[in-house]
Amino acid sequence: MREAYYVFRRDIKRFYRSWGAYLLYFSFLMLTSLWVYRIDNFLVRNRADFTSYFSIFPYILSVIIPALTMGILAEEKNRGTYELLLTQGFSVYSLAVGKYAAVLVQITVMIILTIPVPLSLVSLGIFDPGRILARYIGVLLFSSTLASLGLYISALCKKQVQAFILSLLMLLIAALPRAVLSISAGGGTAAEVLRIVSPWYHLTSFSKGLLDSRDLVYYGATTVFFIFLTIRRINLERWS
Repeated sequence: MREAYYVFRRDIKRFYRSWGAYLLYFSFLMLTSLWVYRIDNFLVRNRADFTSYFSIFPYILSVIIPALTMGILAEEKNRGTYELLLTQGFSVYSLAVGKYAAVLVQITVMIILTIPVPLSLVSLGIFDPGRILARYIGVLLFSSTLASLGLYISALCKKQVQAFILSLLMLLIAALPRAVLSISAGGGTAAEVLRIVSPWYHLTSFSKGLLDSRDLVYYGATTVFFIFLTIRRINLERWS
């Protein structure tokens, strides 16, 4: 765990020393705020409901998370520090877990910074704080799965641009609710499987203020699965 913490601390320091980190945070806050105040016209809808506000999160995160993960391993390969970390005695497990944790913390901070938005509007109606909390938990779990997938794709690529484009395509497909719902509406086994494997589908319970154990297991399992694939990929490159 000490090795994983070193990798985590190293990536966190590198991230917050870059102006790009604050640009990402600012962009996320601006887009979500513009959505609720201007585009969605929350103040004139006369309805005490944050459903529309949280519905925009997966779309934006599906673009921002690839930007966060694209260089997490691909950049190490370009700099030559990838092999250096492995030859210094760092385990593959520590490298993968440390980098995943760093990305997840960056995303968590970004999401926490949006809390003042609903807080500024709670006086306008009667809101259920438990439902709002459940939605934030759902968004964080959703982000966890996307972050682990982005980490794996970064391990597959040697160029940051390649990792970004591939991650963006994969995450947009995975998080696109309209496509999932339109295909699922037809029924059948294929539609049911699509619903079950979709990260978006598992956000439904959280939007209702419910913490369904099936959704918790799904996000936990998919996160572990993609971290496992990342470890396997690094091992293959290490011994090839």
